[in-house]
Parts: sequence; C-alpha cells; structure tokens
Amino acid sequence: ACPRDIQVTRAIAQVKALKGDATKGKKVYDDQGCAACHVVGGKGGSVGPNLDKMATTAETRKPNTPAEDYILESIISPNAFIAPGYQANVMPAGLAQKMSAQEIADLAAYQMTLK
Repeated sequence: ACPRDIQVTRAIAQVKALKGDATKGKKVYDDQGCAACHVVGGKGGSVGPNLDKMATTAETRKPNTPAEDYILESIISPNAFIAPGYQANVMPAGLAQKMSAQEIADLAAYQMTLK
C-alpha cells in the first residue's frame, strides 16, 4: 500500500474508534454545505451522488468494504473511489481537514441512518 492509503486507513480507524451521533451528524451535513451537491429527502444538488439510501448503497458500492468504512473513506479521501456516473475531484479539497474526527464520525453516523 502506498503511504496515502496507509494514512487514510489510519484516519478511518481513528474515526471508527469514536461514537458518532447521527443528530449531530445532520448538523455537520448542513453546516458543511453538503446539500449543495448531494440530495437527501428530495432536497439538494445533483453534482454528487444522491444520499437518500446511502447506508444501503454503501453496503455494495465497493467490494469487501463495510458500509461505514466506505462512507468514512468517501469523506476522508473522496477520490479513493468514484461512484459510477460521477467525476473525480469534485468534492471540496481538504474537506476532512476542515472537520474534527468527531464531526466526521457524526457525519458518518448520520449517513448510516439513510436507508
């Protein structure tokens, strides 16, 4: 694995060690402006994938990757895997660096409620 992959794997492990709060994660979603590019509940932009069934979709999106890990990787390293039909380098650069590990855990917990 390249150093970047190791760094992402460590970041995912660090965030998974925290207990995410879905209610706080919805606030992170709103505060970070995620709806500008993603749809949830029929509201939002279409630049990025629709997140209405994110937890369900994430289970099968990337082979051998648990849903929570896929969601965390998508936040921490958005270009690691590009959802079919979408382009690379569209998510804001350094997004994960603008959030604390707890905020990322909360955002992932929120996305895990989207079934």
